[in-house]
Amino acid sequence: MKKFYVILTLLVGTFAVAQDDYEQFVEFKNNLEGDYRNPEESILTKRELAVFKGLPFFEYNADFVVEATFTPINDGELIKFATSTAREAIYKRYGKLSFTLRGESFELTVFQSPTRDENSEYKDHLFLPFTDLTNGDTSYGAGRYMDLTMPLPETFTLNFNITYNPYCAYSYNYSCPYPPMENHLEIAVEAGIKAGLITK
Repeated sequence: MKKFYVILTLLVGTFAVAQDDYEQFVEFKNNLEGDYRNPEESILTKRELAVFKGLPFFEYNADFVVEATFTPINDGELIKFATSTAREAIYKRYGKLSFTLRGESFELTVFQSPTRDENSEYKDHLFLPFTDLTNGDTSYGAGRYMDLTMPLPETFTLNFNITYNPYCAYSYNYSCPYPPMENHLEIAVEAGIKAGLITK
């Protein structure tokens, strides 16, 4: 009987964590759609806003909620990112994330802006751009982004269900960094945001 209660406790704990990850996804999706729907914040044109119904997402997929190991990069070098315009974006390598997706091992580099303002609300912001095998098919061709907050613990949950598109996926008025080749995942990440808009 004692063994049964231990197993039950573990199952309940696992379910609670999974529920938290799902609720994080729902909140993220609702907030992102709210930003695009708000005429004071939206990057969409008035014509697009008039027919905007939402942003297309993959169905929540627990396979793409993984435990990542963070390894800091001390004195990380600055690298130049190509962008959707002639501009070059400069980012600093902050650390490496190692994780397993569907039995395969992967690694991504997380970046930090070298010009961050200590007084800005984004002073703790970390940038995680990546590409995968869905790009140009079900997701935006130039890749997707995920936001993280520093400092990162040695291990933490990485939820690919909360990825988003750069503004350039919807407007030519922006200059967006392209994910570097080191952040390409040779797997279809069928989680997070898709390409396009949902309209009436």
